[in-house]
Amino acid sequence: FDYLALDERLQTFMVCRSLAQIRPSLDRHVHCIQVISPMHQSILLQQPELLQSWCNLLELDLREYATDGLLTSLGGDESTLPRLARLHMVSSMGITDGGLHCLSANRTRRLELIDITYCSQTTYGGAFPLRDAYPGVVIRRQPSWMDGRFVTPFDNDGIHTYWCDGSFLFDRDQQSCGHICTLNQWSSSNPNHVGDKLQYTNFVPPPGWPDWSRFCYRPGVSLLRLEGDNEEDETERHILVGQRLYGMRPPEQYPKEEHKDLIPMAASRYFSRDGKLLGDEHAIELRHVMVSRMKVLPLLQLMPPADVVERNRDFCHRLQDCERELSLQRGEEFLHHALNR
Repeated sequence: FDYLALDERLQTFMVCRSLAQIRPSLDRHVHCIQVISPMHQSILLQQPELLQSWCNLLELDLREYATDGLLTSLGGDESTLPRLARLHMVSSMGITDGGLHCLSANRTRRLELIDITYCSQTTYGGAFPLRDAYPGVVIRRQPSWMDGRFVTPFDNDGIHTYWCDGSFLFDRDQQSCGHICTLNQWSSSNPNHVGDKLQYTNFVPPPGWPDWSRFCYRPGVSLLRLEGDNEEDETERHILVGQRLYGMRPPEQYPKEEHKDLIPMAASRYFSRDGKLLGDEHAIELRHVMVSRMKVLPLLQLMPPADVVERNRDFCHRLQDCERELSLQRGEEFLHHALNR
């Protein structure tokens, strides 16, 4: 019975009187529910009382079917899923920061994990109510293969650390702290190829740049997890990272799997605008994209230290103040085109 899908479970109660009679007891033994179709989503939206009947549910996987309405139901009543520990909402386009705020209203449960990877209508700042409501919770905003300490091949850059909530810290003085503000898969057929944009909290605009550019400078990179990585052995993981040398957008066509045969570990190679591999004999002006191969060491802890979080929190407050006077998207577009000459 525990392996039945949500709709099959409800249909069983409708056709089997003996099971229907002991339904309250069976509901108390439900520990995991997966929402795997729009039908399941409709069931939860139309029958919110189900959430109160699963009093011992530990894990709820809403996949891409989470909505602000469902999160409001989860956050409103202390009798709703009181033992819930793990909540998955990967790729849910129906949740926003408002929904996350509603979820945080129920502070009686002890959530251990909230996975909002690829939930593009939510923001880094929108997760602060969850951090405050559930101390110690792991908030995941990126796939697990992106977690780690990236050993870069760049001079004076050292290690770039990315935590599972999208926070990062680099071993350099400037443009060294912040968070991933957007993340997307380039293709649904390849979950190991993604593009992101970085929001620095300590970017200092160069001379002549407007002050608002500190909020709109969001350079992007593309990452490719190479096939053949041993998922059991974290020390063997390595990733290709591609970035444009003009403009700020992450390069959708880079990196490619075949680049692993062209780029040694802890090294970078350059490609022209038409995709040609460039050697040292080529003019620097021809370089359009840089692809680097990096080893990724495991994290010491999944979530970032408190000082990194609070630094990002302070920046997000200032970012909100800036948004009242400036369209950040338009500012970002302006900088991208200015740098893409």
